[in-house]
Amino acid sequence: MRKLTAIALICMVLLLVPLSSFAGAGKYQNTQKATDVLEEQEIIYTYLGVGSDGEDGVLIQFSEDDFDFDMRVYFHEDNESVHLLVWDLITFQKEDFAAVVNVCNHLNAEYRFITFHAEKSDNSVTATFDLVVRPNDDIGDIVFEAMGWMEYILLEGYPYLSAFHRE
Repeated sequence: MRKLTAIALICMVLLLVPLSSFAGAGKYQNTQKATDVLEEQEIIYTYLGVGSDGEDGVLIQFSEDDFDFDMRVYFHEDNESVHLLVWDLITFQKEDFAAVVNVCNHLNAEYRFITFHAEKSDNSVTATFDLVVRPNDDIGDIVFEAMGWMEYILLEGYPYLSAFHRE
């Protein structure tokens, strides 16, 4: 119950996030549905367009007390999947890799939906959230709720990771 209350509060905070916006609604139907809900909720976002991989992207910037992050939401042309991604949650020193992997494993066991990855190639942690959707789903509301879940879990998990964060 406490987590549901926190998620409701997080969704309300999303309404107050000061960001820059681009008025693009997206190429794919699911991108358009999701950006319509973001606009209805007065969430400011940046439309990233369709990348070389064929994913239509949207960027939402979050600014918390001592933790800022960029959440990217990617929509696929088949309209059957959505991918939320936060790169560089933290950067860490090479010698801390094993300890950071242990923290990521702990967070992955503790929280559903979000997956934390320790990236050896650039000594950073990435968080991902994959959604499987169907054409009749209310994509905009589903993505908005997933964003709230992701923000909540990142805020809960960040203190465990922050001990290893290096600029």
